[in-house]
Amino acid sequence: MKLALGLSCGSWHLLQQLKSCQHVDQIALTRGAASSLEDLPKDLLIGTASEILSANWESGGLLLIIGSVGAATRLISSLIEAKEKDPAVLVIDSFGNYVVPLLGGHKSGAEDFAIEISRDLGGKAVITGDSFTQGRLAIDSFGEAWGWLRSGNKDEWNQLMFAQARGEE
Repeated sequence: MKLALGLSCGSWHLLQQLKSCQHVDQIALTRGAASSLEDLPKDLLIGTASEILSANWESGGLLLIIGSVGAATRLISSLIEAKEKDPAVLVIDSFGNYVVPLLGGHKSGAEDFAIEISRDLGGKAVITGDSFTQGRLAIDSFGEAWGWLRSGNKDEWNQLMFAQARGEE
């Protein structure tokens, strides 16, 4: 599921844009945000931010939160399980100027989503992950695009990836 949640009525225009560009399948607003708008579509999810996020928290999913990084962090903190299980979570300001991958940077594709969405919105992806900023492959997801599966001893896998990155056999 790809869902965008607006925390204020100021996010309504951006939510509609994200859905029309097919970045998300579903859009949602908090009750307070929805109460100040008219003629809302019947398929719009309305509830508390916590209820909406909890109901849509799934591995492989994408959650966009239109609001502040601080609010998003507080809302998702109790839902975070593990890098391999959490969805990609991005935060976008209500004007679409900044798209910040908050969780699931490379493992769940949040960094790639941020770049794609920011291009469509004419904004900027704010990516802080070390692999990305250093122009290196993400060691914990290396090879996944080719169908490689990580197995066995985690330390041995990491040693192998470091050796490959250095050009050693």
